[in-house]
Formats: sequence, C-alpha cells, structure tokens
Amino acid sequence: MPRTMCHDACVRLRRQRDVAEAAKSESSSSPSPERDALRDVSVYTRGDLPAKTVFARMGNMISRSDYKCCAERRNLQQWIQRARRNGVADHQIVWWVRRKGGAEMEVWRLLRDERFACAVPCTFCKRALSVFEPKVICSVSDSVWFEGRLSDPNSPASKLTLGQRRLFGRL
Repeated sequence: MPRTMCHDACVRLRRQRDVAEAAKSESSSSPSPERDALRDVSVYTRGDLPAKTVFARMGNMISRSDYKCCAERRNLQQWIQRARRNGVADHQIVWWVRRKGGAEMEVWRLLRDERFACAVPCTFCKRALSVFEPKVICSVSDSVWFEGRLSDPNSPASKLTLGQRRLFGRL
C-alpha cells in the first residue's frame, strides 16, 4: 500500500511531539490529545488534506468537515442515524448516543504545514452539542487545548464561520 504525503507528515509530526513530550515529563501517563488526533488523521485520510480540515471524533466515529457542514454536527448526525438504524426511540436517542459514543468529543483542525489551529466549535455546533452535553476537547491554538463542557464559564467563545456570516450577513 503506497504511503501518502499526509501520512508521512503525520508520522514526522507524531515523532516530534513524542520526543518533546518524553523530554517534558516522563512520569505522566495521561494521553495526549495531539498524539490521538494525529493517529486518527493518519488512519482517516486517504490523500492530501485541504488547506484547513476540521476533524471530530466521538467514540469510534470520526467525521471530517466540508463546505456544507461542520465536523461536530456531522458526527452527531452520524450517531443519530446509527441510533435510528438500531431502532432506538426518538426520546432515547440522546441517552443512547451518550452511552455508545462516550461522554466526550475531540475536535481539531490540522493545517497543511503540520500544525494544529483553532478548532473551537462554531455557534451552531455549540447549540447542537448543548443537547448532548459532551465534554469537548478542542485545540484553541497550536499548543493550547481546551478540555471541558461548552456550557462552562471558562470555555472559549464560539463564533459564526465565514460561510455562516456570508449567509446571515454581519451579526
């Protein structure tokens, strides 16, 4: 199976992060969101990444954003579809998704130059996630990660995406 340029970049970045992490603290065994994100991206992608690609993972399901829908809402839609296929009643879907998908969602944006960028959920995603109330792990900048619920007072502020601002005008 031929290796892609994205896979090689992810492997290089993973090695750099592992070396830096090992040098920083050898005794801490907590999982790194950056390492998990890179592992998931290398498994998920099959070629070159677009300029800014947002990924979301909840449980074992990974979603990728495109021009139509954010990765977080797409991931929730996939979980809801899976629940309906399994015959879950409408009033039990939230409970089923929390049980099967887990209580946390990881969101990250990977740039072409192997850096993480801001991946704070947009206003619509924050509203959709408020129904399920998962713990969100998202990259705020290259090396800063937020971990907690979006309803917490210290959570990063959400804003409309560029496409949403164009659609609704300047709000």
